[in-house]
Amino acid sequence: MRRARALVLGSGVAGLTCAYLLQARGWLVDCATSKSTPGPMVVISRSNAELLLELWRADESLFRHAHRLSGRVVHWESMATPSPSTAPALAMPIDGLTSLLRDRAEISGLRFVDVEKVDLAGYAWVIEARGRKAALGHSMAFGCRRALAAPVSLMPCAHTDRTVMESVPGGWLFLIPHGLGRGTLQAVFRNLPVEAGLLELLGRSRIASTLVEEIADEPSAFTAMPRLANVPCIAGSIAVGDAALALDPLSGNGIGSGLRSAILAAAVLEAAEGDAVPQACFDHYARRLRDAMRRHVRMCIDLYGRAAHAGSWQVEIADMAEGLGRLPSASDSLAFTLNHGRLHRVPAMTPEAH
Repeated sequence: MRRARALVLGSGVAGLTCAYLLQARGWLVDCATSKSTPGPMVVISRSNAELLLELWRADESLFRHAHRLSGRVVHWESMATPSPSTAPALAMPIDGLTSLLRDRAEISGLRFVDVEKVDLAGYAWVIEARGRKAALGHSMAFGCRRALAAPVSLMPCAHTDRTVMESVPGGWLFLIPHGLGRGTLQAVFRNLPVEAGLLELLGRSRIASTLVEEIADEPSAFTAMPRLANVPCIAGSIAVGDAALALDPLSGNGIGSGLRSAILAAAVLEAAEGDAVPQACFDHYARRLRDAMRRHVRMCIDLYGRAAHAGSWQVEIADMAEGLGRLPSASDSLAFTLNHGRLHRVPAMTPEAH
């Protein structure tokens, strides 16, 4: 039987996971890499960490360099009294995680090639996994907000076992401790200059400002509004991770979303290879991403609308609502179900069954 060949563009968590799943099913998979800028610190929930271990058949040593978090404090609604809530999670640099996954991928037989030297014509499928930037110009945006992230040193009073989220005038702040008096501070905003946004919001803070001693390095900027690829899958090409579906960092579920898109993409590619008319597989992938985005944006509208400084977000909320209106309406039923990582067609209902 012919073994399908695929090339993954990018080596983030979603792209590597999709490549690993396909390789385990007998595909010939190469990963094309290029020089990249350092990635951010990420928080991985316990459930997403367990999914990652299951998919990669790994043990807890995968997280040996992670900082363990036991909870979070959210200063969001003006009338609410914040208190620590239990939320086991891991904080670690995304580069450290992808480096460990790459090592495991190479051991399993995946090949890494230079993106500058690869011949795309030699592959049946190209998997776009180069993150948010790959989707720019080819995606639907739900708002215009931006984000900054910078390493910080923490005050001695700062707890190192919990994250802190705070709504401030004009934006929100998210503090991720990662041990030894260090942390990462993220800021999300709409109408502030990017070069001054982090300091501006920190100056408006009542909580994070008492926990951060100083900003230790220049912040990195990225888009924070949700994005959905216009055409996430066509014959010979599929997008995964942030290139397909990028979430607002408010959700804290970027890793989980990327993993689930990798699972679904691997199932779609396998089904499409064995289907004489694979368009239904492509349509199913796009439908599932749209449904996920619809749920996510509705959650964002609700949360931003309940923020202590919700007035700062009214234009952004309106933009998100307008984007929801542009999404195609969801049909009542799905053509496939996903079971143990594989797509199965849902039998068509006969007229007598209605």
